[in-house]
Amino acid sequence: MNGIINIDKEKGWTSQDVLSKLKNTLKKHGIREKIGHTGTLDPMATGLLTICIGKATRIIEYFDGDIKTYQCTMELGKTSDTLDITGEILSQTDYSNIKILDIRNAFDRYKGVIEQIPPRYSALKYNGKPLYEYARRGIEIDSSIKKRRIYIKDIIITNIDLNHGEIEFEVSCSKGTYIRTICDDIGRELGTGAVMKDLRRISNGIFSLKDAMKIDEISSLSIDEFKSILDSPDKALVNLGSVLIDEEEIIKFINGNFIDKDKYEIIKEPKREYYYEVGDNMFSYKIFNDDTFLGIGKIDDNSALKAKKVIIGYDDI
Repeated sequence: MNGIINIDKEKGWTSQDVLSKLKNTLKKHGIREKIGHTGTLDPMATGLLTICIGKATRIIEYFDGDIKTYQCTMELGKTSDTLDITGEILSQTDYSNIKILDIRNAFDRYKGVIEQIPPRYSALKYNGKPLYEYARRGIEIDSSIKKRRIYIKDIIITNIDLNHGEIEFEVSCSKGTYIRTICDDIGRELGTGAVMKDLRRISNGIFSLKDAMKIDEISSLSIDEFKSILDSPDKALVNLGSVLIDEEEIIKFINGNFIDKDKYEIIKEPKREYYYEVGDNMFSYKIFNDDTFLGIGKIDDNSALKAKKVIIGYDDI
C-alpha cells in the first residue's frame, strides 16, 4: 500500500501519537507499511498532518519546498519559557498603550526572507539531541542556537481584540518556521511580550483541511474505504517537473542507469518560484510512463536522466 493521507490532528496529541494510532489501524487489517509525516505539529496545535504510507515515504523530503499556512492567536502582555501559553509564564506586562497601527506596522516587518532563532523548547537537534531535552534539564545552550533563514510568503491580521490583548492572524511560510517565535518576536518589538495561544495548520502544499479526516473517523473505515481515500504520491509534487519515458526505458530507470536525452520527453519544467534554500530537490522531475508514476529523477549537465527516488518496483511492471 502506497499513498498519502491527510489527518486533522486534535489538540493534546503529538504527531507521533497520530502515527502510532494510524499504524495500529493498519495492523488490524494486516498491513505493516512504513509511515511518516511531512511536518511536526506541537501537541497544543491542531490541523493538517500529511502522512505518507509505504513507498510514498520516499518523497517526504520533497515536501520541504512546500508552503504551509497556519491560523494563529497570540496574546499580548505575557512571555513564557516555551513561547506559548502552555509554558511557565515569565513576565506579565501592561499593553493598554498599544495602538492598532503599532501592531500592523510590526506585522509588516515579518514578510519575505527573514532570520529567526528557533525556540529553546523545540525538536531541532543540537549535538544529536533535541533542544527541548537541554531546556528541560536546565542546560544553557542559547548561545549555540544559530539563526536560520525562513520565508514568510504572507502574514495577514484577521482580528485584533485589544480588550483581551489577542491578535488573530494567518501566516503562509516555509519549512522551519516557528510561529510561536513570530509571536514572541512581535511581542518584544511592541514592548509588551506575547505568547502563542492557539495554532491550527490549514494547508500544506496543495493539501488543505478539506482533504483531512479525524483519526477516529479513519479508524472506523474498512480497508477498501481506506485505500479509496489515499492520494497518489505524485499528487503532492506539484513543484517538480514532469518527464515521460518509453516503456523500454523503465528497467534502466529502476536500475539507476542513465537515460539519454533522445529517450525521454520533458512535459513540464520544475517550478522555482519563491524557494530560496531548498537545495537540489526543486530541480527534480517526476518520471512517468504513460500515466504510471515511476519515481523522481534528475537531468544532469549532459542532459542525461537518472533516478533519484524509485517508487515502482519490478513486481509492479
